[in-house]
Amino acid sequence: MLVVGACIIVTTFIGFGGAVVSNKCMVTAFVAVIGLMFVLHFGAAISAAVLRENVEDNIKEDMKYSIITQYGNNLHIDDSNKDITESWDMLQQRLRCCAVNDEGWGLYQESNWFYEHSYIQSAHV
Repeated sequence: MLVVGACIIVTTFIGFGGAVVSNKCMVTAFVAVIGLMFVLHFGAAISAAVLRENVEDNIKEDMKYSIITQYGNNLHIDDSNKDITESWDMLQQRLRCCAVNDEGWGLYQESNWFYEHSYIQSAHV
């Protein structure tokens, strides 16, 4: 975001400076950069529309993977697992749901967290 913001500021100054001093080269550079930015944004929009399904599937798979492998796992050792666990807990409280794609409790039963807790509970019984 910082790089894009810096590019916009530089482009604006090129256009403003070219207009103030009536420099045809600077105004042409401004128009060229604005045109390039338009083409890049247009390409990004087309890519997002075409690859939307793929991106959604990848995100859902990453979310499932985080529940199965990182949720509630080694919280005292791994800070990233603790952050992921806290994020999932907060998300579930706010959305009043659990897991991904309404898989609910079944996904947690596949997780390392469930395996560890069911093993601990069966050992205490």
